[in-house]
Amino acid sequence: SEPAGQVFTDVRFLKDVPARTLLDIMSVGYANALGVGCAHCHDLSAFESDAKRPKRAAREMQVMHRSINTQLAAMQNLQTQPPEDRPIICATCHQGRINPNKP
Repeated sequence: SEPAGQVFTDVRFLKDVPARTLLDIMSVGYANALGVGCAHCHDLSAFESDAKRPKRAAREMQVMHRSINTQLAAMQNLQTQPPEDRPIICATCHQGRINPNKP
């Protein structure tokens, strides 16, 4: 129940969520959305390492994801669901694939 930033090293974007929630986000959110396991992004002997390109890419995608959701929430002239129901998630584009552009 402690914040992820206190339990894990090198957590940047989700450091204030409970550590248990971070693990759910990683396994249900990221791993399922891209159809991968932990080893795709993480060095299993040093999870905190940023040596793997996919982990660095995931950090960049987190920034993009937040930017898109901020912009979606601010839009006033959409004839869609209310702003609180507009957010995108990784699976919105990836749909279980590492590369969302390839079926």
